[in-house]
Amino acid sequence: MSRFSKAALFSLFLGMPVSNAMVKIPLHKIPDEDHVKAHLGLVGMYADFDGGVKELTKLQRRRNLRGEEEISLVYKEDDIQIRDFQNAQYYGDIELGTPGQKFTVIFDTGSSNLWVPSTSCTTGCDGPTEAMKWLDPDMTADKKDKFNSSASSSFQKDGRKFHIKYGSGPVSGIFGEDTVRFGDLGVTGQKFGVIDNVAGLGPAYSMGAFDGILGLGFGSLSIDKSKTVMENAMDQGQLDENLFAFYLGDNSDNGELSIGGMDETKFKGDIHYVDLVEASWWEIMVDKITVGDDEVATEVTAIVDSGTSLLTGPTKYVSKIAEKYGAKRTFLSPNYMIDCDTDITDDFTFTIDGKDYTVQGNDFKISAGDDSNLCLFGMSPMDMPMGPQFILGDIFMRRYYTVFDLGNEKVGFAELA
Repeated sequence: MSRFSKAALFSLFLGMPVSNAMVKIPLHKIPDEDHVKAHLGLVGMYADFDGGVKELTKLQRRRNLRGEEEISLVYKEDDIQIRDFQNAQYYGDIELGTPGQKFTVIFDTGSSNLWVPSTSCTTGCDGPTEAMKWLDPDMTADKKDKFNSSASSSFQKDGRKFHIKYGSGPVSGIFGEDTVRFGDLGVTGQKFGVIDNVAGLGPAYSMGAFDGILGLGFGSLSIDKSKTVMENAMDQGQLDENLFAFYLGDNSDNGELSIGGMDETKFKGDIHYVDLVEASWWEIMVDKITVGDDEVATEVTAIVDSGTSLLTGPTKYVSKIAEKYGAKRTFLSPNYMIDCDTDITDDFTFTIDGKDYTVQGNDFKISAGDDSNLCLFGMSPMDMPMGPQFILGDIFMRRYYTVFDLGNEKVGFAELA
């Protein structure tokens, strides 16, 4: 049905107002300096460029509670999604319930469930603890918005346990069912996690700018195989087109998620679509990866992931690229730091389905925003025991308008306008 949705036809038939079949959700970007601190907070120290060891601030040391390297892959076991959302940089707003209760969420193509904290959540949901404030008196963060099920006339208690195991601990609660709203669109009967324990996300969640996660992956990855928000929107005829698209644009605060269609003012030329390897992750084949004149990898798989800010790949590739530009591995962390004055003149080219997609080398420097002149290097090593080999995160997506076509199981890319 061309440019007119089923929902709109039903509305006309019933004499109801016609709602938009595409909504645009503003996305806000966590400032680079805060984002870098979240990465550095995984460790207490990092190597400086004289071969010594440089102490971090009390705030950064205080965040070293995980005791293990970051893992950002979502595995396929029913109850395990190992993911670390200090690596997410963009977030936006939704409403849950009747009347709507507002929540700020990460729109994450690398996972498939929706969850928000409940009014019974106290573990990690109330901002910095007194111990955190003692370590850094200047530390501030808002308490999380919490879902009050008794205040929603459309809420239905499911009762089943909702449990996700993260690298450092669990996020748990129960399943509930209610209406999710994006602007004028309302998806009814959506199952989601009503969470009372967010210990698994650690201080990165307590200090983060988001309340919950809205997964935009496929239902095959969701806990208990529950239908995703987008799958329910499709089934309910809410969308003009069964797709969504991200515009992350430049490094400013302004981004946009379009649901049910594309914002044609944000790109130019044609969308180049690529078939998925399978409808679980948004996983595609990459013909080759080239850095400058060096061919780094050929015939590899990658997921296009809005919930990951960096580009990740196997250690054997990433370490060689990082060392080429003088980036240094942070102490006890997978991340690399690089002198902000380093001019990375080489382009990073990803050949996908025969077409080249280029990211400029200097895009891989993320400033810490202090007087150290150090930048986070935008590639991080991650050796996947299964599944895709690379993650094309926000550094890649900022360069291209990115379309996720649920109906046809494809990902599309276009040049920014």
